[in-house]
Amino acid sequence: MDKKIIFEVKDLCKYYPAGHGKMLTAVDHVSFEVYEGETLGLVGESGCGKTTCGRTAIGLYKKDSGKVYYFGKDVDLFSKNEKKEYTKEVQMIFQDPYASLDSKVKVQDIIAEGMDIHHMTRDKDKRRHRVEKLLEQVGLDKSYLNSYVNTFSGGQRQRIGIARALAVNPKFIVCDEPISALDVSVQAQIVNLLKKLQKERNISYLFIAHDLAMVKYISDRIAVMYMGSIVEIAEAEALYDHAYHPYTQLLISTIPIPDPEVEENRKDEFSDFGLTSEFTCCGCRFADRCKESKDICYKEKPKLKQIVSGHFVACHLYW
Repeated sequence: MDKKIIFEVKDLCKYYPAGHGKMLTAVDHVSFEVYEGETLGLVGESGCGKTTCGRTAIGLYKKDSGKVYYFGKDVDLFSKNEKKEYTKEVQMIFQDPYASLDSKVKVQDIIAEGMDIHHMTRDKDKRRHRVEKLLEQVGLDKSYLNSYVNTFSGGQRQRIGIARALAVNPKFIVCDEPISALDVSVQAQIVNLLKKLQKERNISYLFIAHDLAMVKYISDRIAVMYMGSIVEIAEAEALYDHAYHPYTQLLISTIPIPDPEVEENRKDEFSDFGLTSEFTCCGCRFADRCKESKDICYKEKPKLKQIVSGHFVACHLYW
């Protein structure tokens, strides 16, 4: 890919105290890059560390180790002015549109919050016009300007959240499961809106989700996460056509097929996959669940290795 790397993470780690002097590894030496105008999907089971990874990467959570680069420069070395610009250009769309928007604040003030913080305009008329334009861009009527969010549906609230993120002209947005709390009928509308805005503004996304079909639809490339680690990264079509990692294969096998008979037979095929075993501390975390595991899988954690061009897998089967 010839595009410029806009956002890069190297060996990112995040730990939490687990009691009795132990630490829980939520993000385990994660590395990835996002290109300009690209959507990188981050997919995995609930609790695998996707959200923690996204929030730690952009600084909402403090990282314990690792490096984050924005347009090739170490974020830790930013000057005060560079840091301010970074916090404007890197935004987040949150999972829960009910919890992430203050019901006591008018829509125009929610959307303009970032504009006010970064002093983008002191002219009230220009501010209002900017918010009206943003409402229209996300598919809402500008008459909602002075309304409160408690009168809106989940889909409308998420559109307001998207408008808030767009207000400061971001270049990179972490979309933290932005459709998981919405009705199925609304999910496709929000995803199509994000794709439209990306095309118009050349925004880069890290799109976090557990809905594999939707991730494939919106993403250029996909990173698969299992228990805090990236196990496979590839272009979306390549990943679905030929997944290498056993966990990715299992995830793809769970995508529903609109044929009850085929679906029932497929579930029987994977019913004995062993989904409840504990992971080993030294080797591959998927070893106890993997039908292909061997001795080295329990002793040494595999590193991401390029199998074919642009397709990376962390699995001892390919070493």
